[in-house]
This record gives sequence, C-alpha cells and structure tokens, in this order.
Amino acid sequence: MDLSRGKKKLSGNIKDINSILRNLPQEFKGAARIFMKIKGTLYEWDILIQNNSIIATSLENLDIKKTISGERVFEEIKSLIKGATGALDVYSFTDDEMKLTVHVNDETLLESPIGIDQIIEESKIEQLEKKEVEIEKVKVRKKEEEEKKRMAEEESKKKKEEEARKRMEGEAEMKAEEDKRKEETKREIEEEMEEKEEEISNIGGLEELEEEWRKLDEEWRKLEKKEKPYRGEIVVKEEPEKKEVIEKVEKKAVVIPKLKKKIGFMDRLHFITSPQTLKVLRAIDGKKNLEEISKETGIDISTLNKLIGKLMIDDYVTIKSK
Repeated sequence: MDLSRGKKKLSGNIKDINSILRNLPQEFKGAARIFMKIKGTLYEWDILIQNNSIIATSLENLDIKKTISGERVFEEIKSLIKGATGALDVYSFTDDEMKLTVHVNDETLLESPIGIDQIIEESKIEQLEKKEVEIEKVKVRKKEEEEKKRMAEEESKKKKEEEARKRMEGEAEMKAEEDKRKEETKREIEEEMEEKEEEISNIGGLEELEEEWRKLDEEWRKLEKKEKPYRGEIVVKEEPEKKEVIEKVEKKAVVIPKLKKKIGFMDRLHFITSPQTLKVLRAIDGKKNLEEISKETGIDISTLNKLIGKLMIDDYVTIKSK
C-alpha cells in the first residue's frame, strides 16, 4: 500500500496491536504500518483507518514480493499473527492526505468497513485458554479466601477455647476460695465450741458441780440435825464446823454467770415455754453467783446448773470467777 507521509503518532510492539489501535480517538484518520517476522519470513502489513473503522488493508510478503489486499488479508493474518514478532507505527493524515491515500490504493478497499476491535479475532482455542486462565485465577482466589476464612475460624475457635479455659480456671479458683472460707468457718465454729466446752470444764463440769454441791448440802444437813446440850454450846461448838462447810459452798459458788448479749423480745419469745429460763436470764447481772441466783429465783442448784449450761451452749451466757 502506498501511504501518504502523514504525521507519526506512536509506535509499539506487535503484541500490543489490539490495545494500541482500540485506544485511538474516535475521529482518527490515518494508517498503521506493521513490520513483522513470521517463521523467518518478513511481512509488511498496512491498515487504513477512518472514524474508528478499517476501510482498507494490504499484506506483502517482502521475501517474495507477493501482496494480497482487502478481506483476504484478515483470513491470512489469522494463521500468521500468533507467532509473529515485530513493531508497528501509527500515522495521522489530514483530510487531503486521507483522500489521496484512498484514491491511489482503491484495490485495497474493503467492501464494508469493519470495526477496529475486529481486526484480529481470537481463535476459539485462545479464547478457551484465556477463559481457563481466568477460571484458574478465580479458583486460586477462592482457595485463598477459603484458607483465610479457615484460619480466621481457627483463630476464633482458639480464642473462645482460651476464654473458656480462663473462665473455668477462674471458677475453679473461686470454688477453692469458697471451700477455704467454708473450712475456716467450720474451724472457727469448732474452736468456739471447744472454748465453750473448756469454759464448762473450768467450773468442774455441770455434773461434777452438781455432785459436789449435793455433798456439801448433805454435810450441811447433818450439822443441822446434830444433837446439842444447849443453845450456847451449839453456837460455840458448831460454829467453826459450820463455817467450814459454808466456806466450801462459797468456793464452789464463786462461779458468776454473765450475759453475752442483750435479751430482746425475740429471745423472750423463744423462751416463753421455759419460765425458769426467763427467771434465770432476768436474775443474771454479771455480779450474782450461782447461790445468789438460786436464792433469788427459788430454783435449786442442780436445775440451775443445767439451765446455765444450756444457755452457755446457746451462746447467751458465759462464766467468770470472782
């Protein structure tokens, strides 16, 4: 094809022919000249372009000086272009240059102009290959996304397991603390019971005190029944012996009960069925000993000892000595 001089617009590799021609302006007028080597043979391919369409083309085998034109070029180029190497130059023409080029190359004109995007149609095999490549890329991306999702799920699972482990450890620690508090409370109660038992044992035990009191009472009664010659002698002879008994009684009677807390309405209600207990509670002032309380309430020592012991167990009364 004989081309006008025109103005060179750009150059590029033949591999980029599709993108180069498709990016030309809509109103472009000019030509593209491609020099390429196919299987060792040199070719010159000329394309005439107007308004984004190809209106003429020619392909010349430079080795044998053979040229084909028009629609035949596209049939031939389809089998050659795949393995071609080379370069192309694009030239723009003025209106006059375009008219002149068309006039001198009328044998290269196409019956109907074709769009630039149809210049080199990809073969079905190439289309399938590209499609397979795209499909493979999609598979790779999908696999990567699935792997990321799996790793995120594993990370989330590990995090939840760690939180559950820490929660269980915390609950175990709380249970251990609770068991420890219960054990301490139990020990405190046992120690308190031991102290109460010790307080009771300090006064000789209720049974021991009752037995001793009974013996003193019998000795007292014997002295009262002893025969005496006359009143004056009784006083003189019996007084020292009687005084000794009284001192023995007083030694046991030095036990003084003391209230550990104020007796309120609910406490009185609790002992409503035990009038003797209420009497004892009212009589206890931290000053009177057992004998004095016995005289004040009219309750015998044996019964009084039992009541005092019960009140000590119920944590109402403690014992002190003068």
